[in-house]
This record gives sequence, C-alpha cells and structure tokens, in this order.
Amino acid sequence: VVLKFLWQGLMQDSARAKAYGALIMRLPWDFLGVSLDPGVSSEMACQFLRLVCTLNLLEPNLCAAFLQTVPQPPIPEGHQPLGTGPKDGTGILAHNLWLYVQPRNFMDCFPGDTCAEALKKGMVSASNCNKLIINLQTLCAISHHLNDPLVATQVVLETQGAMFTVLVDPKGCVFHVPLADHLLLLQSILLPLGMRHGTNSHPIISTILWCLTMSEPFAFYRAQMQVPHALGTNTGLTELQTLVQGSDYVQKFNTVRSLVLRYCASASDGLARQILNSAALLVPNMLIACDVLERALEAFLRGAQVGVRASGVAAATLSLPPDCSVQEFVDICRGKHCNLLVLVLLRQMVPASCFTRTGSVDGSPGLSTANMQALVHVVDEILKIKPNPEREWDILAVYCFLVEIMQMPDWNMRHQQVCQCTQQALDSLSILGGTGTGTHTRLVDRFSFGVVGKRNPLVTHRFSKDMVLANTCLELYALKTVKRHIVHLPKSLAERVSDISIARKFQDLEQRGLDNAAMQPLVRQLHAESVEGPYGDSLFVLMHSLQRLLGAGCLLHKL
Repeated sequence: VVLKFLWQGLMQDSARAKAYGALIMRLPWDFLGVSLDPGVSSEMACQFLRLVCTLNLLEPNLCAAFLQTVPQPPIPEGHQPLGTGPKDGTGILAHNLWLYVQPRNFMDCFPGDTCAEALKKGMVSASNCNKLIINLQTLCAISHHLNDPLVATQVVLETQGAMFTVLVDPKGCVFHVPLADHLLLLQSILLPLGMRHGTNSHPIISTILWCLTMSEPFAFYRAQMQVPHALGTNTGLTELQTLVQGSDYVQKFNTVRSLVLRYCASASDGLARQILNSAALLVPNMLIACDVLERALEAFLRGAQVGVRASGVAAATLSLPPDCSVQEFVDICRGKHCNLLVLVLLRQMVPASCFTRTGSVDGSPGLSTANMQALVHVVDEILKIKPNPEREWDILAVYCFLVEIMQMPDWNMRHQQVCQCTQQALDSLSILGGTGTGTHTRLVDRFSFGVVGKRNPLVTHRFSKDMVLANTCLELYALKTVKRHIVHLPKSLAERVSDISIARKFQDLEQRGLDNAAMQPLVRQLHAESVEGPYGDSLFVLMHSLQRLLGAGCLLHKL
C-alpha cells in the first residue's frame, strides 16, 4: 500500500521525486525473500519496480543503488540474434528482487502505459528521456530471465505504449518518441522477445508487424493523447511534422523493414504459421504484406516435416488482406515475384473437392464442369508467372502444381478449352526445359517466357544447369501424364489431341535424358514408375528427387 501510494503521489507531482527517492533508499529491501508470502513478495517487488522505473525518469541519480548490471541471457543454439538485447549498464533490481516477480502482479503494475506515462505528461526533461529506453530494457531483461510469455507480452505492450502513441498539445503541435528510439526498441526488445515468445503471444507479433506501417506517415500511431499543457524540446520528444518526410525517416524505415523481414524469414514453424494467419490483416500496405508473407511462408516450409505437403496447410492458414479477393492478391504478389505465395493462393482457388476426388481421368460425364473451369482458370494464372530473379527453383514448384492439376480427375480433356490449356502448359514446360521451339540446344538456355495472347513483357532469365535438367524431367513427367489422359479418350478425339506430337516428344526427351549422366537416374525412375493410382503420389516422389538434384536450399519436396 505504501509503495502504491508513493507511486501515485509521484505521478501527481514530480517535485516529490527527491524526497521519495531519499525515503526509499533508507528502506531495508532484503527482507522480501526472507519471511514474506511469495504472493506478497511478488506484489511488493512489482510495485517497487514500477516506482524505481518512474524515479529513473525523474531523478536517475537516486536509482543507482537499486540497479545493477547483469549478463545478457544466452542465445539458444542455432539462433542468430536479430536484436541487440539489453545493453551494458541496463539494470535489474538489486538484491535479485526480480526473482520474486509473478506474471499476475507484473501485469497489474505494467498494463501497457506505465513506463511512458511520465513522459506523456511532460514530466521528463530531455536529458533524462533516454532513461525510458533503459527502463524498458530492464523489463525486457526480467522477461528473459523469467522466460514467461505473459511477462514478455506486457513488456511488449509497455514498449508499444511508448512507440505508437502520439501526443497533441493545446497548440495543436504533434509530438512522439524519436524515430531513432523506435529503431533501438525494435532491436533490443521487440525482436528478441518476438523470437522467443511470438508463437504464444499474438500481441508481440502484432506489435512487430505494426512497425512496418511507418511507411505511411502518421499511420503507425495506434493512440492519440491530448496533453493539458504545451510540449517542447524539454520533454525529449520530437515534433512529428518536421520529420515524416525527411530522408532520415526513409532511411530508418528501410532499416526497420529489413529487420522485420529478417524476423519473418527466420521464424520457427509455429511462429511462421501465426504470421501467415495475421500479417495481411496487420500490415495495411499490401506490397509490404507480400514481402512479409513470402518470407514467413519460406520459413514455414523450411520448418515443415519431410514427407508432409506443407503447401496445403499453408493455404488453409493464410489470411487475405481486408476487402481484397484472392485474385486481386494473386495479381499483386505475382507482380512482386512472390511465387511461393502465389502458389499457395492458387491452391486456395482450387475447389476442395478437386483434391479429394478419386478415380480415373477418363473424362466421364459425371465430373464437375464448374471444377474444370476453376482448374482452367488456375492454369491460366500459372502461365502468367515469371521466374524470380533471386530464387529460380520456385518457378519449378509452381509448374509442379500445374502438373498436379493436370492429374486431377476434373481435368477433362474431352473439352477443347482443356486441350488448348494443356498444349500451352506443355509449350511453357518445353521452354523451361530448354527444348522449346527456337531455343538453343545446350543445357544452360536463355529463358524468354511470355503467355500467348497476353500483353505481358518477356522476361529473360538464365537458369542453372541443374535447374534445366529438373525442368526437363518435369516436362517428361507431364508428357507421361497427358499420355495417360489420351488413352481414355475416344479414338477420334485422341488423334486430334495427339497432333501435339506427344509420343515423339516423349521419346526424344527420354533419349536425351538417358544420354545425360546426371539425368539418367531420374529418367529411369520415371520410366519404371506409373502415374496410375492416386494422383499426386508419384509426382511427390519426383519432387523429392528433383530437390536432391537442386540442393539443400530448394524446398520443393515440402510443397
């Protein structure tokens, strides 16, 4: 009760800081861990921590006796630090009082606005403003040692209260915590806690992703507070209007963006799934949301178990931006070469019954025409996708999905539209494999890719040798799939469809593969396997083989 009274009195009149500090210095705090009930000790430790954090802003010299330097918690093996963690000089309560802190009492004393309350009231001088960072880093250090997601969440909410609140004084001037401090808080608090506890705390993910809204001036402030008196540089705050358009602002945002994207790319499986589910809802700029989701998706695939097709799980997890259709988001992602994300979005566009339907591909009348039209539309979208200049294997993943669609029973080649779409798909696969019309005969070929009838500019991309071999194997498998369709067609229709020279093309590709030492094992595997049976099974086996050909960086075997 005394501690609570001292803190409330201090927030009403900062002139009492010296007197309160002198009183606190005379109290014997060692008895907390000796004779009190653990719940009482926890409440007193949290009350004392709140009081010291406030005094540290008003009269920092008085708090030196209550703070001591502690080593930073060790980084778990295999994790690269994204943030700097608490700095040297950041303190934790003397006498190890933090050991008595319990989450419930911590949440009561630090609900989200305690650390910055004195700053927002204009009670802090500019020379002491940096103590806010030290207070927050102290709380972060306590969270690291307690290793409790509830405590971590409250620390993040306290940090968010300092970062994302804008103050408006009676003159109409708008102030905020300087952007340099935003960057420091992101590196030393948000990212380290996000890596450790983000999976179990949605507010932590939300706060980190909200930092990306700095791309739109004024948008990153979640709360606005009216203050009763004029603010100025003596508060340690910065007037907002003078900075949002400056080069320093742009440079700091680019750094923030880079750090947050690294956080998404290095996420664990569970954390990546949380980001896929919430990023599009939290990041209003859809172009930036594409980058976030692409990196989180790659992290999710990397952490998925071998033998599990993670693309279906990702498609069920991924949330779309508000007021945006799947098609609209596909167009945006395709323009940014986020091909893995496009692949997952296209899986969302395929009717669920297409994945569960079993049976032969004989084009029987009972098959769904609506499903067939949906599949044709998805294939048309696939044919518009261009290679990612920074990661070439993802175009192969997209075309593996195209071949999977061609294996579905609803891919009915009795319809001319499906036949034309099949021919376009095979033509594109020929270009990918370096065997298309007008291409060079050598393996490392130049890829000029455009969709017939579309006004998309051609994209030139030079594939690696292994990538060309993998593309050729996929083309061979696709031809084998089409041959399976033709067998079930009426003779007259089969002859018309076979004008695309399936048999001769298949023989030429197979011979080419047998003549190449690197391709021989894959070609023999394709020759021995049948595409009959449950669709997708043999394709999944092929994707595993192609992944081994392309190396460890390729995640094809998990799609």
